[in-house]
Amino acid sequence: RAFMETTTSASTSMDVDVRMLLEDGEAWDGEGEDGTWKDGVGTLRRLATSLRANRTRGGDPTLEDVLSGRTDARTAIEDAEENLKERETKAVGAFCASVDELEALHGRLRECDVALSAMEDVLGGFQQSLGNLSSEIRQLQSQSHVMSVQLKNRRLAEAQLADFLKHTAVPPAMVGEITGKGDVGSDAFAAQLRSLHGKLEFVKGDPRAGRAVALGDVEPELEKLRIKAVSRVRDYLMHKFSTLRKPKTNFQIIQQNVLRKHIDLIRFLQEHGGEVFGEVHASYVDTMSKVYMAHFHNYTAALMRLLKETAGPQTLLAGEEHRGAFSGLFTSVGKGSSAMPGIVATDNSNAPEAYQIGARGEILEELDAPPRIPHVAEAKKEKLPYEEVFRCMQKLLMETSTSEFVFCTDFFGETKTYSRVFAGATSIVEENVTTAMPSLYDPMTLLLVIRVNSQHQSVMLDRSLHCLDTHFDRVAMLAWPRLKAVFDAHLVSLRQAQGSALVTKHPGPHLINKRFAELAKSIFILNTKFDDAQIDHSMDRISGGVCNVLLRIAGTFKVKRMQMVFLVNNYDAILGVLRSASTEESIEQKNDALLKMIEYYEELLKTNTDVVVEDILMGRFGGLISYVKKVEKSNNLESTRGAKADEAEAQRLLADFSKVWKQSIDAVYREVVATFQEPTGYAVLKSVFTQFLLYYTRFLDTLKRGPPSSQELAKKAVMIPSIMYEIKRYSQALE
Repeated sequence: RAFMETTTSASTSMDVDVRMLLEDGEAWDGEGEDGTWKDGVGTLRRLATSLRANRTRGGDPTLEDVLSGRTDARTAIEDAEENLKERETKAVGAFCASVDELEALHGRLRECDVALSAMEDVLGGFQQSLGNLSSEIRQLQSQSHVMSVQLKNRRLAEAQLADFLKHTAVPPAMVGEITGKGDVGSDAFAAQLRSLHGKLEFVKGDPRAGRAVALGDVEPELEKLRIKAVSRVRDYLMHKFSTLRKPKTNFQIIQQNVLRKHIDLIRFLQEHGGEVFGEVHASYVDTMSKVYMAHFHNYTAALMRLLKETAGPQTLLAGEEHRGAFSGLFTSVGKGSSAMPGIVATDNSNAPEAYQIGARGEILEELDAPPRIPHVAEAKKEKLPYEEVFRCMQKLLMETSTSEFVFCTDFFGETKTYSRVFAGATSIVEENVTTAMPSLYDPMTLLLVIRVNSQHQSVMLDRSLHCLDTHFDRVAMLAWPRLKAVFDAHLVSLRQAQGSALVTKHPGPHLINKRFAELAKSIFILNTKFDDAQIDHSMDRISGGVCNVLLRIAGTFKVKRMQMVFLVNNYDAILGVLRSASTEESIEQKNDALLKMIEYYEELLKTNTDVVVEDILMGRFGGLISYVKKVEKSNNLESTRGAKADEAEAQRLLADFSKVWKQSIDAVYREVVATFQEPTGYAVLKSVFTQFLLYYTRFLDTLKRGPPSSQELAKKAVMIPSIMYEIKRYSQALE
């Protein structure tokens, strides 16, 4: 209304300007005559903007009509006042019509105010109660923490007090069990003994015990129980140890099934027995040492009664008659005596079988076999070689020492006890070996002892036991020098061989040669899986000695051919034995030293065989062979005079050959058969016939390369197929 009045009073002066503003939509920046519009320019601009917005929204156009002059302002005001009054009258009527409802609404609002006020009071009470409850909770939390600390302290004190009482209180059950009511070997006694051990350790080492007044009352009682327990345990163990001394007692079963269960008893003595433990320990050591010594003494003596007669100095390669020249190598053996009771040197100097290994090598495959039971073997009248006696002794030593070592380690908790217990038994076995060594001349026995000892040491290493390492080393230090001394003795016997040992009437294999062949075969078989260089070196030295002896023996033959025949027979005999050893080896286990020795003797055999073959052929076909060599050497077929001379000689040779060639072949056959033994004879005869055919073929070739007359002689000569047929007939007779 105020706005309309202001607009009416100024409508005349601004009518034109407003109309222009509304029509053009542009602000007017001019100034009225009285200067009053200058400040209202901004207001008019904002008004114009509002009018345009009202127009855009589709609002009431009355104000715009008034401002634009289309409607009179007073008329618009009057219409608005009438409209307002009319609306006011309607509103008052509507209000009067709704008085009851408004009054009812007013009543409900007052009731709501009352209810909300009561609710506010209740909530206020709740808030105050919650505040009090929070305070009580904080107080309870504080009290709970205090009680928790007190409970923890009480429990700690209770645990410490209970532990103290547990280790200091002496219950009647313990006193009764230890002082005589209980069996020392029972589990109940062992449990009480463990409990007593704990109490004694507590009193001795815990600092709380030193501050406790009650200790003065408890300590004397614990000491009395300790003394009583030590006494009863001592008597019990000494009684158990005494049962080990009884004859025919299986002490290993007692150790495993009885003593091992009482480890707690011996531990108690170790901790609280003092000198009593030393007495018990000494008693066990003394008892078991004597038991083992008696056991091994009886066992070794029984085995030695089963000992087979062993090779003596007579079985050296050159025989017994040369022993005096090298007896210094065996200082402990005298003539006609044995260095050890039970070992008897047999005189088998003429038996090469003494050097054959036979089934003796199987001992290396039967190392895990149980030791022999002497009375069973004696009942079967068995005789054992020394290597089997050694294997049985050492196998028993290994098994017994393993059991004793494990028991001593578990029972006494240390290994020194085992060393003291088993020293005597080990010394008996070592003494047996020490005494037996000077009486052993058989290198196979010595080498088998070395191999068995080495394999047994490997078995103990697989068990992670080193308790017998010193014993194994001592045996090796005894056996290796003895084996070297035996090899040296064989070599010396060869070097000093003389007299009848070097004289033979037959060109066949000599006894020394047979012995060496069997010895070499046996040694190489035993050394196949081990490839011991010093063994191979020793055999090379002996082989050289044998070759020298064979050459000396061959020199005793006055005929050159017989010397070669003797060497061929002996070299071939050696090869036959060595090749049999080679075929017995597996493909994976070839012995290089054996193969080298075979190659060496093959070369010697070939060289000497060629000499013998040449000598035999020269004796039967000397003219023909000499002719061939002469013609081939001269190599001058163009000389007419020489050709005539050669042709004449060739014609004479062919005439003689045609008459006697069959008889000559037969003579060669008989000579070879009479001179060489099988299979050497067949090989030599084959070489003779082969070489003869080569010479005859070369003879014919010289004729064929000559003049026509010589070629005619070649056509008239005995044909090679005829000779081959005859040779084949004799070869088949040998086969």
